[in-house]
Amino acid sequence: MHYFIGCGANDIYHNVVDAINKLGESVSPRGIATKEICPAVVQFTDPIRRFLMVPGRNINPFFQVMESIWILGGRGDVAWISRYLKAIERYSDGKKEFNAPYGSRMRYYGYHRSLADISYVNNKFAFQDQFYNCFKFLSNDPYSRHATMVFWDPRFDNPVIETIDRPCNVAFHFLIRNEALSLSIFNRSNDVHWGLFNANVVQFSIILEAMAFALGVKVGLETHFIDSLHYYVDNPITDSILSLRKKFINIYDVISPKKFHDSCPQFDKSTNAFTRYSFLCDEIANFFNNEYNIYEYVNNKKRKPPLIKEDGHILYFRDASYLSCIFWLMINKQVDEALDLFNELEYDDIFITCLEYVYRRFLSEYSKISTIENLVSSRFMDILNKNSIKQSILNYIFSSSMQEK
Repeated sequence: MHYFIGCGANDIYHNVVDAINKLGESVSPRGIATKEICPAVVQFTDPIRRFLMVPGRNINPFFQVMESIWILGGRGDVAWISRYLKAIERYSDGKKEFNAPYGSRMRYYGYHRSLADISYVNNKFAFQDQFYNCFKFLSNDPYSRHATMVFWDPRFDNPVIETIDRPCNVAFHFLIRNEALSLSIFNRSNDVHWGLFNANVVQFSIILEAMAFALGVKVGLETHFIDSLHYYVDNPITDSILSLRKKFINIYDVISPKKFHDSCPQFDKSTNAFTRYSFLCDEIANFFNNEYNIYEYVNNKKRKPPLIKEDGHILYFRDASYLSCIFWLMINKQVDEALDLFNELEYDDIFITCLEYVYRRFLSEYSKISTIENLVSSRFMDILNKNSIKQSILNYIFSSSMQEK
């Protein structure tokens, strides 16, 4: 058993990769060379420190944020999410929906893209909202051990079904102890670079935090029980991130990420859990409506500019709306307008990781270094003298773009 524990992804990523590199055994599932350790337990004690900000990586945080809400909203369609990362289409088997999307498996368990019987699809008892089921178990009994959801479905994940999209994470279990909600994740196979420390740390910490918000409790531990933790031998990321390890400065040592709870002071311990749950669902729905209006306005000018809600709403969804606007403005080469919107972002970690991505992907042809320096300076004015935070952030933003391609 291999056991790793840290506050968040940035605290243990190098150690996990290094352990696989030194201790891993060579195996070749599907004829593809990998190095793996098995089994492994990876535990985050502060899961909201969710964004990996490590030199030598090439991560799309716009996609990470959008995918987390896409999953929480119970979606599995290819068209919407692929707008933010075209490469994800390769896992769709050429279909309009994925075979095993976590969102629809979580919120509509039993549904599948192959179902053609309309009477079955419209049967309200046919599908299970596992997120709501877990919420109800825990709202009825905070000490319940029943709050479990599963993602593997033998009807659609069997050897007869030809697909490249099968769930790597097969089950969740939520548990409240000491007024904090913890999440245990059971995983059959996890790529350390693109699975665990890229997608899963954001996706699942958001699900955990959303559930904790609905229940009115603190966020506890996030623990991944992984049968095969591995990397692919031909992936150059391993050598890149290990060679740049000495240049790594953990940004979370000098910033504190916001919490869902901090967004909504109108809720306190006396607020009914079902009121909070309903509010959460409204926030998710409002985000998708807002994103649609932003997309239509920026790309097609079919609608009036959308109004992004301010006070009294979960700031993660508010920031996600601004990220959508920034993303599409950059795609349409409206650079100055996009950079101005970074001032609207509430989350410091989202601000930093998305600014790094924008610089790396979009700004190499523009002279915007001074603009980025000013954005960083004005945002962190109160703490610039502590731990050289300004230089640390700028080094991360500018040096990462010169590494992995």
